Order: sequence, then C-alpha cells, then structure tokens
Amino acid sequence: MKQYISLLFALSFASQISAQSLEEKFDHFWKTNDTLGLRLTLEEWQTADSINAEYYTSLFNYYFKKASQEVIVVSSDLPINGNEGVYALKDSTNATKGYMQTQTSFAPQYIELAMEAIDQGIAHYPNRLDMRFGKTYAYGEIEDWGNFTTTIIETIKRSKQNDNQWTTTHSEAISDGKNLMLSTIQDYQAKLYDAQNDSLLTNMRDIAQAVVDIYPNHAVSWANIAATYIIINDLDNALPPSLKAEEIDPTDVIVLNNIAQIYLRKGDNTKATEYLNKIIEVGNEEDKRYARGLIEKIK
Repeated sequence: MKQYISLLFALSFASQISAQSLEEKFDHFWKTNDTLGLRLTLEEWQTADSINAEYYTSLFNYYFKKASQEVIVVSSDLPINGNEGVYALKDSTNATKGYMQTQTSFAPQYIELAMEAIDQGIAHYPNRLDMRFGKTYAYGEIEDWGNFTTTIIETIKRSKQNDNQWTTTHSEAISDGKNLMLSTIQDYQAKLYDAQNDSLLTNMRDIAQAVVDIYPNHAVSWANIAATYIIINDLDNALPPSLKAEEIDPTDVIVLNNIAQIYLRKGDNTKATEYLNKIIEVGNEEDKRYARGLIEKIK
C-alpha cells in the first residue's frame, strides 16, 4: 500500500525519443543527487512530451526535493519531540548547556512550484490516485493541514465520480481502489491525530464526514467522528456516531469500548457494563481481561 502514498512516485517512462529514456535519465540523476542533471532532463522532457503523466510527478518530486532544506537548531531546552536526533552540548565539566538538532524546513517558492506541477498533472489525469496522495503527503510534511484536509476531501469526492476506478504509475489500474483509498485516508487521519493538536479535530471530523456522506457503511469513519468528540468530552455528540459504528460492525472492540467509556463518563454504569459484556463476548483474551477488570471496578 505504501507504494501509492510515497512522496517519491515510481519513475518509469517508456520514451520513443531516444535509446535511453527520459525517465531512466531522471531516475539516474535522482539516485546520484545530480540536481543539474535533473533540471536539464526535465527541460528536455518538457520539450519532448510535456503532458506525460510521469513528467508531472517527476517535476513535482524535483521541486519538493529542492524545497527541502536541513537547518541546525540550537536551544537551551530539550525539544518537545524528545531525544531522537538531539545532541546535548556540554561544557568542560560535562554539564549540559544546550541542545542541538537538525530540522527540515521548506522553501515556499519551490513548494508553490511543486504544487503547480502536481495540480497540472491531476487536471490532465484526475484518476491518478498516486498524484492526489503524493500531494496530500507533501502538505502533511510541511504541516499545511488546511490544504492537507482539502486534498483528501477532493479525493473522496472524486471517488464517487470515477466509481473508484483509480490508476497509478503509467495509468495502470489499481485493483480494489476503494479499499486502498479508504485505508490510506485512515493513515492520514492518524497523522492528524498524532499531531496532538486539538484544533485539528475539526479536520479529522470533516474528512470522516466526507467519507460517510458517500460511504455510509464505513464504520471506521463513524468511529473517527465519535473520537473527535470523545477527546473534548462532548459525550452527547460522541454517542450517536459511536452507535452507528456499532450498528455497522458490532464486533469492533474499539467501538464497543468507546461506547462503554462514554457511558462511564456520563455516569451510566449499567449501560457501560452492558458494553463491557459485549467486549467479553467478541474480544480476545486480553480484551476480556480488561473488560472483566473494569466491570469489577464499577460494581
């Protein structure tokens, strides 16, 4: 699955212009990090076949790569993202005086050019799922959550128009495009959640709502809507989508536990126990131990 959402689109273009295809040249220069070779190849490609789908994805990759810049950040406090990639700066007594970390920044002028390239590609090839999710991935990397969300919702809406007849590199058909799209969107929902920013709960909810508007039996998205309310303790709004998710998939232990927790927070131990017993009926051994233990606590 990840092959479809990777920023680096598969680079394959069967050229009829020369023995060595433009794609092969681009791929070679990409692997050797030859930015001049990449630029010259793209200029040649533009002249030879500027509406080729792989030209747009390669141009997008080129500009996004060019936009990425590593900078060294020195601070007196330990970065909030923990110790990974962080170096302590110590004095002669071995006392920590600060921290140094390499971070990635993105040059906005090249991001704009990258997005222009991929938008042109999508305009010509609206069913290329890799283009749409590559664009989404890029917005996630630069933490542009507004456009990240908009791009996902546009993809969901397109899926209704094309009946999930998605394609990927070289316009090859994707088997089971619906499930691939929905599972990848769930990965992106996790990325929003992992940002640990309550202001993004609305983004998560908007994406999930867009899914259930077209796919009303997608239990995971109903559960996502519920989760955005549970997190902020809006229990009255959390319960209906949770019950809808249960109606679709009554064996989903996460959904059953969420409903139990909602009732516990609302002070309805009887209903909470009812749902914990449902977990005992359908869950694995660990789930059953958890549910039995919680039932004992609330007796």
